[in-house]
Amino acid sequence: MSPLRTFLTFNKTLVTVLLILGNLLLLFLLIFSGTTNSFPINKFYLLQADTSNITSASYDVSRWTFWGLCQEKDGKTYCNNTANGSSDLSPAYPLSPIDNFGTTTNIPSDFNKNRDTYYYLSRFNFCFVLLGLIFQGVSGMVYFFTWCSNSFIKATWLFQILATLFCSAAAACTTPIVVMGRNAFNKSPQVSGSGSAKVGAVYLGVIWASCASSILLFFIIGFNFFKKIYQSHKEYVEMEKIKQDAQKYQEFVNTQNELSHQSYQQPPVDFSAPQLEQGAYNDDVTERDQEVYHLDKEAELKSEVAGHAGQQVSRNNTVTSSSKQSVARSASGANSKYGIKFFSVRDQKSRNNIKEEDESEY
Repeated sequence: MSPLRTFLTFNKTLVTVLLILGNLLLLFLLIFSGTTNSFPINKFYLLQADTSNITSASYDVSRWTFWGLCQEKDGKTYCNNTANGSSDLSPAYPLSPIDNFGTTTNIPSDFNKNRDTYYYLSRFNFCFVLLGLIFQGVSGMVYFFTWCSNSFIKATWLFQILATLFCSAAAACTTPIVVMGRNAFNKSPQVSGSGSAKVGAVYLGVIWASCASSILLFFIIGFNFFKKIYQSHKEYVEMEKIKQDAQKYQEFVNTQNELSHQSYQQPPVDFSAPQLEQGAYNDDVTERDQEVYHLDKEAELKSEVAGHAGQQVSRNNTVTSSSKQSVARSASGANSKYGIKFFSVRDQKSRNNIKEEDESEY
């Protein structure tokens, strides 16, 4: 792997981890809204409105948070028990003044007209944020296992799809109800401080930032997922091609071996005796040896007879020696099919010469 590719892979992994952790932090900030009076949680709220003209309202300026209705004081959010000891905090607390205050007096008419819209959208917002946090956390935990094995990338992307879906749904539910609620309070003359209602800009900014982070993670992890699928498919295709080539090669080798085995014929063994140029066969090596033996005996006998003539004997000895050598070479070359005739003819000539010399001597 090249250094540039390693650097890019590291940066992609780092960005993914930072987005996961950042999204988890944003979702926790939303969930902590209304649970504590400390900074920066006391800056988070969905809607602020003047409720001093509503007789059953606990605060003059009320703020709707993730967990319920709180008080605005010095620009901060305070979530304490009310004067009678009760609390306006509960899970899935709806942003619906009619349900919150239990009256329709001095309540803007839009809340009564679209009561179900405010009620259910705000309650679903609570569920969607929690589900987005859960699935984002699971996606983050599974993503860390992808460093050990790429098989976890599919599960990571699945949980990220769910986290993106619920975070986007939470943002989509929160934005319309706070905008509608602000407009309803500002357009109602029976509400004191009309025109002072405002949305929680920090809360909306955080929830949309969480939605954007989820969408980015959806595309980044999805890209990695499809990339791994493509690489796995590519490796599978290459492996199948290698297997097919190996199988074809093995079939070719087996075919060539069969053809070689069928075409191979063992050369016939020639058990016949070597054939001479005149067509005669020397079938009996033993008879040839006996002939050579008699020639040697005859040469020795004639050498003894001619021994009384010194010069003649010398010549006879020379001839005899030559004859012996010729006969010996003939004997040593008895197994050669081409040397038999030559030595046989030369030996015959040697015997004829000895015979003529003996006749001339006597």
